[in-house]
Amino acid sequence: MLERLLDHLKTETFDNFVEFVPRIIYALIFIAIGVFVIRFIMRSLRRIMDRSHTELSLRRFIESLSIAVLYAILAYLIGRTIGIKAATFIAAFSAIAVTIGLALQGSLANFAGGLLILIFKPFKIGDEVIIEDIEGEVIDINILYTIIDD
Repeated sequence: MLERLLDHLKTETFDNFVEFVPRIIYALIFIAIGVFVIRFIMRSLRRIMDRSHTELSLRRFIESLSIAVLYAILAYLIGRTIGIKAATFIAAFSAIAVTIGLALQGSLANFAGGLLILIFKPFKIGDEVIIEDIEGEVIDINILYTIIDD
C-alpha cells in the first residue's frame, strides 16, 4: 500500500512538474517582452512630454506613476501566466493599498497638497517663494514635499 502511495505521489509530482515548466517558460518570456515594452512606452512618454514642454515636477510624477502602473500590470500578467487566480491578485493589491494607506495616513494630506501644486501650479521649480518664515528658490516639487533652498 505504501508503494502505491509513493508511486502515485511520484506520478502526480511529475505530472505537475511537466504542466508547470511551460508556464515558467512563458512567464520568463513575458518578463523579457514586458520589460522591453515598458521601456519603449516610457521612452515614448518622455518624448511626448518633451514635445509638449511638460513641467519638470509634473513629468517626474507622471513617470513614477506610469512605471508603477506598468510594472503592476506586468506582475499581474506574469501571475496569470503561472496560474495565480485574478481574485488573489485583487486581494493582494487591495491589502497592499490598505497597508500603505494606513502607514502613510499622515502623508496623505501632503499628497493631496502636492497634487494640487502640480495641477494648479502656483509656483514651479526655479521660482523664488516666501512661505511663512521661509524664503528661497524652489529646487524640487515632489508629490509629497517641496524642497526650497534658502
